[in-house]
Amino acid sequence: MDSEKFKRIYGESRNGANGMVRHPLVRNVIYSDGVQDVAETGVYWALDIFATELPAMMRRCSEYMLVIKVCVKGSAARITATGAGDKVLTWSRDIDWTDMPEGDWLFYMSDDGDTFVIILPSEY
Repeated sequence: MDSEKFKRIYGESRNGANGMVRHPLVRNVIYSDGVQDVAETGVYWALDIFATELPAMMRRCSEYMLVIKVCVKGSAARITATGAGDKVLTWSRDIDWTDMPEGDWLFYMSDDGDTFVIILPSEY
């Protein structure tokens, strides 16, 4: 993984998303071009977790938006998702090993009815 490239792309100032990409395995999940750029640095695994584990939980809890936080310390990570609505909703998953750079990285995921959309905070 190219940590410096990840940090540069993640930190870029963006004014919304220029386009969307459909997740190759979970067809009702799309993500922004900024998320695609970040994933290309070596973190497609995070998108796979978001796409396969979070939509069902969002629908079950009637949550329309999540704030996803990936906290990396050393070579381990903890992913947490917190609801943006009135309900107290928290989901988490521990990752034993990652080469994602150390730090706290945020993503947003929304339920748009037929699709789930993942974007970077700078694209909101």
